[in-house]
Amino acid sequence: MNVEVVSTETGEPDTSVGAQYIVSLNEGIMSQFFLKSVPFGLLILIVLLSSPARAGNWEALFTGNGDVMSYIYFHQDIFYFIDTDLSANLEAFRYKKFFFGVDLFEETNMGRKYHSNMVFDPNRGQWSFGISGRIELEKYFFEAQFHHDCFHHIGRWKGDILMPDEYSVYWNTPRIGFGSLGYLPKYKYHQPESNAAGISWPKKLDYYVVAGFFAPRGAVWQKNHDYEFTMNINLNFVLARYKQLGFTIESNNLWVINTTHQLKRQHGLNFDFTIYGSHGTLMTYIGWWPYDNQSLRPRNGKTVFGMHIGF
Repeated sequence: MNVEVVSTETGEPDTSVGAQYIVSLNEGIMSQFFLKSVPFGLLILIVLLSSPARAGNWEALFTGNGDVMSYIYFHQDIFYFIDTDLSANLEAFRYKKFFFGVDLFEETNMGRKYHSNMVFDPNRGQWSFGISGRIELEKYFFEAQFHHDCFHHIGRWKGDILMPDEYSVYWNTPRIGFGSLGYLPKYKYHQPESNAAGISWPKKLDYYVVAGFFAPRGAVWQKNHDYEFTMNINLNFVLARYKQLGFTIESNNLWVINTTHQLKRQHGLNFDFTIYGSHGTLMTYIGWWPYDNQSLRPRNGKTVFGMHIGF
């Protein structure tokens, strides 16, 4: 049987090394062992990626975006003093409009020590690792994720006065979400300088909606938390711009259905003063949680001052 690979660009037979290699495979060199072998499978993938007929569809990216933010509470105590968040997304591969990536997140919670020459007391942290697949359209995106999150004490032991019991928490969650394209960090933190002569009022609203399912249950998948289902709705409203400066209002909202089928909520507002740079943004902001009655580090009524770098 004669097999021929035709280029999608010219319509002519593709005589590249990659194409001829595929022809030879189809003519009988590929055996059952070849099909099942992981190393050979990777070799085939490399050949497909390097073939001229496929070059416009596949792309190895390995590009990253993310942010770092740290904020201090106006009202401080042994649990709430300074929190710091670090998040990153690595876009590994692209196939047409589909992106595959890795998500990372870390939050450190710090309380304040009293009657001590060291006031900083990191006492708890959250770590998150996940994978995501995303389809980007002209104005919107849709994505699916799977995340593992865990929460642990820092420098504590059983019987500590602040943390009387060892209380680690973890979960595994499949998630589905959608939003406006401008909400993604690679667009959100990379805005061109305003060309307006004075102050402009973009009134640009971007949003992100994601649902999380805490299943399956059991100690292997879930531990020491009461979350059953979550819904996040986050809004980013660019109110004003002047050259490289901007003023933005953020609204971050979480709804939780717990294991006893109660509805819990967390609502946060950030008022951002932003400087847009060539490769990212720098923000100072006031943050406020007007309501928060969910079970994990509730911040009900608390106000903070923060610094935020997005890249």
